Amino acid sequence: MDATQTSLAETAQLIKLGKAKEALMLIDETLASYVRHLAIVQGAEHELAGGDPDRLAAITPVEFIDFLIDRGVLRHRQKADIREIHRQVTVAEREHVGPSLEQANHVLRLTRELIDRCETTARDLMRDPVLGIDRDKLVEDAVALMRSRGVRQVPVTEKGRPARSLTPETILHLLDDGASDLARTSVWCGFRSKPATHSGSFRPLIPLDSGH
Repeated sequence: MDATQTSLAETAQLIKLGKAKEALMLIDETLASYVRHLAIVQGAEHELAGGDPDRLAAITPVEFIDFLIDRGVLRHRQKADIREIHRQVTVAEREHVGPSLEQANHVLRLTRELIDRCETTARDLMRDPVLGIDRDKLVEDAVALMRSRGVRQVPVTEKGRPARSLTPETILHLLDDGASDLARTSVWCGFRSKPATHSGSFRPLIPLDSGH
Protein backbone atom coordinates (compact mmCIF):
# COMPACT_ATOMS: atom_id res chain seq x y z
CA MET A 1 0.00 0.00 0.00
CA ASP A 2 1.49 3.39 -1.00
CA ALA A 3 1.67 6.48 1.22
CA THR A 4 -1.58 7.98 -0.09
CA GLN A 5 -3.61 4.83 0.48
CA THR A 6 -2.02 4.39 3.90
CA SER A 7 -3.09 7.92 4.86
CA LEU A 8 -6.62 7.29 3.63
CA ALA A 9 -6.77 4.08 5.67
CA GLU A 10 -5.60 6.04 8.73
CA THR A 11 -8.31 8.61 8.01
CA ALA A 12 -10.97 5.91 7.97
CA GLN A 13 -9.65 4.64 11.29
CA LEU A 14 -9.87 8.13 12.82
CA ILE A 15 -13.50 8.34 11.72
CA LYS A 16 -14.21 4.99 13.35
CA LEU A 17 -12.74 6.38 16.55
CA GLY A 18 -15.07 9.38 16.33
CA LYS A 19 -12.29 11.86 15.48
CA ALA A 20 -13.95 13.61 12.55
CA LYS A 21 -11.98 16.86 12.75
CA GLU A 22 -8.62 15.08 12.85
CA ALA A 23 -9.75 12.91 9.94
CA LEU A 24 -10.57 15.95 7.79
CA MET A 25 -7.24 17.60 8.53
CA LEU A 26 -5.43 14.40 7.56
CA ILE A 27 -7.44 14.29 4.31
CA ASP A 28 -6.36 17.84 3.50
CA GLU A 29 -2.69 17.02 4.11
CA THR A 30 -2.96 13.78 2.14
CA LEU A 31 -4.55 15.47 -0.85
CA ALA A 32 -1.93 18.24 -0.93
CA SER A 33 0.88 15.65 -0.79
CA TYR A 34 -0.77 13.53 -3.47
CA VAL A 35 -1.20 16.46 -5.87
CA ARG A 36 2.45 17.45 -5.35
CA HIS A 37 3.64 13.88 -5.96
CA LEU A 38 1.49 13.51 -9.08
CA ALA A 39 2.77 16.81 -10.49
CA ILE A 40 6.40 15.82 -9.88
CA VAL A 41 5.81 12.49 -11.65
CA GLN A 42 4.45 14.48 -14.61
CA GLY A 43 7.57 16.66 -14.78
CA ALA A 44 6.76 19.63 -12.55
CA GLU A 45 10.22 19.58 -10.95
CA HIS A 46 11.77 20.71 -14.24
CA GLU A 47 8.86 22.56 -15.82
CA LEU A 48 7.89 24.67 -12.80
CA ALA A 49 11.09 24.78 -10.79
CA GLY A 50 13.86 24.27 -13.32
CA GLY A 51 15.18 21.41 -11.21
CA ASP A 52 15.76 23.70 -8.21
CA PRO A 53 14.62 22.00 -4.94
CA ASP A 54 14.11 25.36 -3.19
CA ARG A 55 11.87 26.66 -5.96
CA LEU A 56 10.00 23.35 -5.98
CA ALA A 57 9.34 23.62 -2.23
CA ALA A 58 7.84 27.08 -2.73
CA ILE A 59 5.30 25.98 -5.34
CA THR A 60 1.73 26.10 -4.05
CA PRO A 61 -0.81 23.27 -4.37
CA VAL A 62 -2.86 25.50 -6.70
CA GLU A 63 0.13 25.83 -9.05
CA PHE A 64 0.59 22.04 -9.05
CA ILE A 65 -3.13 21.60 -9.78
CA ASP A 66 -3.02 24.04 -12.71
CA PHE A 67 0.05 22.24 -14.04
CA LEU A 68 -1.82 18.92 -13.90
CA ILE A 69 -4.80 20.48 -15.67
CA ASP A 70 -2.48 21.63 -18.46
CA ARG A 71 -1.12 18.10 -18.68
CA GLY A 72 -4.63 16.66 -18.92
CA VAL A 73 -4.29 14.67 -15.69
CA LEU A 74 -6.90 16.82 -13.90
CA ARG A 75 -10.02 18.58 -15.13
CA HIS A 76 -11.35 21.90 -13.91
CA ARG A 77 -14.21 20.00 -12.25
CA GLN A 78 -11.68 18.07 -10.18
CA LYS A 79 -9.99 21.33 -9.20
CA ALA A 80 -13.41 22.44 -7.91
CA ASP A 81 -13.68 19.16 -5.96
CA ILE A 82 -10.29 19.78 -4.33
CA ARG A 83 -11.33 23.31 -3.40
CA GLU A 84 -14.54 22.00 -1.86
CA ILE A 85 -12.65 19.43 0.21
CA HIS A 86 -10.27 22.13 1.43
CA ARG A 87 -13.20 24.43 2.21
CA GLN A 88 -14.87 21.81 4.36
CA VAL A 89 -11.63 21.21 6.23
CA THR A 90 -11.19 24.95 6.80
CA VAL A 91 -14.74 25.26 8.14
CA ALA A 92 -14.16 22.29 10.43
CA GLU A 93 -11.01 23.90 11.88
CA ARG A 94 -12.97 27.05 12.76
CA GLU A 95 -15.97 25.37 14.34
CA HIS A 96 -15.98 24.76 18.08
CA VAL A 97 -18.38 21.84 17.80
CA GLY A 98 -16.50 20.32 14.89
CA PRO A 99 -17.69 18.34 11.85
CA SER A 100 -19.95 15.36 12.11
CA LEU A 101 -18.78 11.84 11.33
CA GLU A 102 -21.17 11.90 8.38
CA GLN A 103 -19.37 14.95 6.98
CA ALA A 104 -16.00 13.31 7.44
CA ASN A 105 -17.14 10.14 5.70
CA HIS A 106 -18.55 12.21 2.83
CA VAL A 107 -15.26 14.06 2.34
CA LEU A 108 -13.28 10.81 2.56
CA ARG A 109 -15.46 9.30 -0.15
CA LEU A 110 -15.00 12.38 -2.39
CA THR A 111 -11.24 12.20 -1.87
CA ARG A 112 -11.02 8.51 -2.72
CA GLU A 113 -13.11 8.99 -5.87
CA LEU A 114 -10.97 11.94 -6.93
CA ILE A 115 -7.70 10.07 -6.42
CA ASP A 116 -9.05 7.01 -8.24
CA ARG A 117 -9.94 9.17 -11.26
CA CYS A 118 -6.53 10.84 -11.21
CA GLU A 119 -4.74 7.50 -11.02
CA THR A 120 -6.73 6.14 -13.95
CA THR A 121 -6.00 9.20 -16.08
CA ALA A 122 -2.31 9.20 -15.16
CA ARG A 123 -1.99 5.50 -16.05
CA ASP A 124 -3.70 6.11 -19.39
CA LEU A 125 -1.31 8.97 -20.16
CA MET A 126 1.73 6.85 -19.27
CA ARG A 127 0.52 4.01 -21.50
CA ASP A 128 -0.48 6.28 -24.38
CA PRO A 129 2.22 6.14 -27.08
CA VAL A 130 0.70 9.14 -28.88
CA LEU A 131 0.93 11.68 -26.07
CA GLY A 132 4.50 12.72 -26.72
CA ILE A 133 6.50 13.94 -29.68
CA ASP A 134 10.08 13.31 -30.75
CA ARG A 135 12.49 16.25 -30.53
CA ASP A 136 13.12 16.15 -34.29
CA LYS A 137 9.43 16.44 -35.21
CA LEU A 138 8.01 19.73 -36.45
CA VAL A 139 6.33 22.34 -34.28
CA GLU A 140 3.34 22.16 -36.60
CA ASP A 141 2.90 18.47 -35.68
CA ALA A 142 3.14 19.28 -31.96
CA VAL A 143 0.48 22.00 -32.24
CA ALA A 144 -1.85 19.59 -34.05
CA LEU A 145 -1.32 16.99 -31.31
CA MET A 146 -2.00 19.51 -28.55
CA ARG A 147 -5.20 20.64 -30.22
CA SER A 148 -6.45 17.12 -30.84
CA ARG A 149 -5.84 16.04 -27.25
CA GLY A 150 -7.04 19.26 -25.62
CA VAL A 151 -3.82 19.87 -23.69
CA ARG A 152 -1.50 22.87 -23.38
CA GLN A 153 1.69 20.89 -22.82
CA VAL A 154 3.10 17.87 -24.59
CA PRO A 155 6.19 15.85 -23.58
CA VAL A 156 9.14 16.11 -25.97
CA THR A 157 11.09 12.86 -26.13
CA GLU A 158 14.73 12.16 -26.89
CA LYS A 159 15.59 8.57 -27.76
CA GLY A 160 12.17 7.54 -26.49
CA ARG A 161 12.53 9.18 -23.07
CA PRO A 162 10.77 12.39 -21.92
CA ALA A 163 13.29 15.25 -22.01
CA ARG A 164 11.33 18.51 -21.98
CA SER A 165 7.77 19.76 -22.34
CA LEU A 166 6.49 21.93 -25.19
CA THR A 167 4.05 24.71 -24.26
CA PRO A 168 2.46 27.68 -26.07
CA GLU A 169 5.11 29.84 -24.37
CA THR A 170 7.87 27.75 -25.97
CA ILE A 171 6.32 28.42 -29.37
CA LEU A 172 6.16 32.13 -28.63
CA HIS A 173 9.90 32.00 -27.88
CA LEU A 174 10.41 30.63 -31.39
CA LEU A 175 8.35 33.41 -32.93
CA ASP A 176 10.35 35.99 -30.99
CA ASP A 177 13.53 34.44 -32.39
CA GLY A 178 12.24 34.97 -35.91
CA ALA A 179 10.86 31.53 -36.79
CA SER A 180 8.31 32.29 -39.50
CA ASP A 181 7.46 28.81 -40.73
CA LEU A 182 6.48 26.43 -37.92
CA ALA A 183 5.90 23.73 -40.54
CA ARG A 184 9.67 23.65 -41.13
CA THR A 185 10.89 24.26 -37.58
CA SER A 186 11.80 21.37 -35.28
CA VAL A 187 10.36 21.12 -31.80
CA TRP A 188 13.81 21.17 -30.18
CA CYS A 189 14.58 24.61 -31.60
CA GLY A 190 12.08 26.06 -29.12
CA PHE A 191 14.35 25.18 -26.20
CA ARG A 192 17.30 27.08 -27.66
CA SER A 193 15.31 30.31 -27.98
CA LYS A 194 15.51 33.43 -25.83
CA PRO A 195 12.67 34.21 -23.39
CA ALA A 196 9.51 35.61 -24.94
CA THR A 197 9.04 39.39 -24.80
CA HIS A 198 5.27 39.42 -25.35
CA SER A 199 3.27 41.49 -22.92
CA GLY A 200 -0.41 42.05 -22.39
CA SER A 201 -3.08 39.73 -23.70
CA PHE A 202 -2.82 37.63 -26.81
CA ARG A 203 -4.90 34.97 -28.48
CA PRO A 204 -3.85 31.48 -27.31
CA LEU A 205 -2.01 29.44 -29.93
CA ILE A 206 -3.67 26.30 -28.61
CA PRO A 207 -7.41 26.99 -28.21
CA LEU A 208 -8.98 24.54 -25.79
CA ASP A 209 -12.47 23.28 -25.34
CA SER A 210 -14.18 24.93 -22.38
CA GLY A 211 -14.95 21.43 -21.10
CA HIS A 212 -11.28 20.64 -20.48
